[in-house]
Amino acid sequence: MPILAAHLPSASDPSLDAALVAPVREFASRNSKQVRAQLVHIGFTIANTKAEPLIASQQSLLDCLACVVEALHAGSLMIDDIQDADEMRRGKAALHMQIGVPRTINAANWLYFWPIDLLRQQALNPSVELEIYRLFHKTMLYAHQGQALDLGHDMTQCSQQKALDISVAAIELKTGELTGMCAELGAIVGEADSMRRRCLAKFGQRFGVALQMFNDIGDVSPKNKNQTISRPLVRPSWVWAVAARELEAAEFMRFQHLMGNPNQISSDDSLLLKRVVEKAHELATTEFETCLDQLNCIVETSAQVAAISSLRELAQKVMTAYA
Repeated sequence: MPILAAHLPSASDPSLDAALVAPVREFASRNSKQVRAQLVHIGFTIANTKAEPLIASQQSLLDCLACVVEALHAGSLMIDDIQDADEMRRGKAALHMQIGVPRTINAANWLYFWPIDLLRQQALNPSVELEIYRLFHKTMLYAHQGQALDLGHDMTQCSQQKALDISVAAIELKTGELTGMCAELGAIVGEADSMRRRCLAKFGQRFGVALQMFNDIGDVSPKNKNQTISRPLVRPSWVWAVAARELEAAEFMRFQHLMGNPNQISSDDSLLLKRVVEKAHELATTEFETCLDQLNCIVETSAQVAAISSLRELAQKVMTAYA
């Protein structure tokens, strides 16, 4: 069972459970890679230079933090689906399609605040608890700023340079900061020194950026040759960043028109889109490889080597999904 679904409380009041916790539990039980939860545990393994086995208190805290980051991610997905008018999530109807927009907004907001109570129950050393809270709040602040960039700009109306700058900034803030937090939380539990902690935080950010790159590529890569882009794609994304970086001015203007009017894409236009997507895939693959290679300088134990292998397998699954 996904870690968030396993840790969600049951409300003492059956009416509250039915109105809030039960729909969240159903959503959290859906199939998921749990990438962010894995990053917490891998961050700890790479931070733990003593090669000592986990003690019970560390295991409990790691599980708690993995649940915290999955709760934040689940809440953000619920809000994203409303903002994007998406009807499906993880193979089922999006939550707002099941219980309505008002209840889904409330459930998502609850998932932003419930993790704080979960952390309180860990009875942590006050200094460690303060570190985690500060990191938590910084990440949430940046993630909302990234989402503001994502929602507040139409790429079909932006200059080429602005489209590049905004797309990169949105990805780094809304996705990179959260995954950076995941790896850094593991480093905190592993009592990493400042250098190793900074290295893991930077790795987590870049790994998350690469994940978002491939997710964005999936939005313009039909699963079979009979599919087409079903709706305008005007929000900042990695594909927009690559188009702005790689295309000549006239080509970029044509790309803007096509993304705003996907029903007008001709066979010649498909070649332009294919060029952008292939370059986006190439650069995203390089990003995965580079951020993983950068961890080699702090890997010392066999457990850490195994953790890097797990990361490479995870990255390969993502890359294969959007090949």
